Amino acid sequence: VNGIVQDNPSLLLEPARTNSITYSEDFSNVYWTKSGTSFTANQLSPSGNTNAFKLVETTGSSIKNRLASPVFSVSSGLVYSISVFAKYNGRPLQIFTGAAAGNLLANFDLQNGALGTKTTTTSNITPLSNGWFRCSISFTPTSTGNMDFSTITVLTTTSGYAAGYTGNGTDGVYMYGAQLEAGSYPTSYIPTSGSAVIRAAETATGAGTSADFNDSEGVLYLNIKPIALDGIHKRITLSDGTPTNRIIMGISNNNQVLATVYDGSNQAVLGGSYSNMDELQKVALKYKTNDFSLHYNGFKVASSTSGNTFPEGTLNQFKFEDGNGGLDFYGIAKEVAYFKEALTDTELES
Repeated sequence: VNGIVQDNPSLLLEPARTNSITYSEDFSNVYWTKSGTSFTANQLSPSGNTNAFKLVETTGSSIKNRLASPVFSVSSGLVYSISVFAKYNGRPLQIFTGAAAGNLLANFDLQNGALGTKTTTTSNITPLSNGWFRCSISFTPTSTGNMDFSTITVLTTTSGYAAGYTGNGTDGVYMYGAQLEAGSYPTSYIPTSGSAVIRAAETATGAGTSADFNDSEGVLYLNIKPIALDGIHKRITLSDGTPTNRIIMGISNNNQVLATVYDGSNQAVLGGSYSNMDELQKVALKYKTNDFSLHYNGFKVASSTSGNTFPEGTLNQFKFEDGNGGLDFYGIAKEVAYFKEALTDTELES
C-alpha cells in the first residue's frame, strides 16, 4: 500500500508523520464537500478489503465533479504532501491546492498510469496492483493560515485546469485512502476515522554482539532504497555504541552514497553520486587495514589503500542509524549481510 511493488518482503522504516485528513476512507461522510458526484461504497481497495468508494459523475450540465476536504491550518515555508489512491473508471483525476497555496495542480491519467498537465514540480503517480495508483502532489504554502487546498476533481481530459462538462451518470474513478501530511514526500498510508492519526518514527537497532563482527576486516553489504533523496542523512552503522568507533553507510545530506570508517578520525571516506540511487541499490563496503573499497551494484566505484581498522572487541552492534542515536535510516532494506573477512573483488561482484 505504500506504493512500492516488491517481489519479496522488505523492512520499511519511515519518519513520524500525521494524516490530518480525519476521514481518510469514508468519502460519503459530510466531512467531505461533494459537487456533481454520487458514491457507491464497499468497493475493493488496494488493501484487499471492501473499503474503497466509486465516485461517479451526475448527469448535470456544466458540472465539476469535485470532492473537497475541509480547511486545514498550514505554515509558510513547510512542505506538505497530499495523496490518494485511485483507479480508472472512465475518467482521469486532478488534485488541486487552491488559490491560497498557489493554485497548484496535477492531473493523473489513471488509464495509462501517466502524469498529465501539472503546475508543481513534485507530483507522482505510482502503480500498485489491480489497476490502482497512488497519486500525490507536494507543495510549499507561501503564507501561514487556513487553506482549503485538498480538492480532488474528476476530469474529461488530463490537459489543464478542471472545466465544467455534462456528466453521463456512469463514469468516474474509484478512490481510497486520502492523506495530507507535513513532508516533502508521501509516506505509507495512515488510516483515519474521525480524528487525525500520528504514526511514530520507526527504528531498528541493537542487532549483533562483538562475537558477530570482525574488527580488523570484513564486508558490510546492504540492498537498500532511501525513502526519498531529500537532502537528509540516512545512516546504517556497525559501532561500539559511541560516536568514536563506527562504520557508517547510507545516503548523505547531499544525496550521495556514503561509506566511512571512523575511529576518532576518518580512516576511509568513500562514496559519490551514482545512477538509480532512488531505486533499490546493492552497496558493499570492504574494510581492512590499508585496503578499503566500495562496490555499487556489482562494480567497484571507490577505494583507498591507507587507513586503520579497529582493536579487537570494538564493534558490537548494528543499527539503522548513525550509531549514536540519530540520523535514522528511512527507506527500504531488502537485504543486509555481514562477512567476517575482506572478500575479493570477484566475490564482491557476484
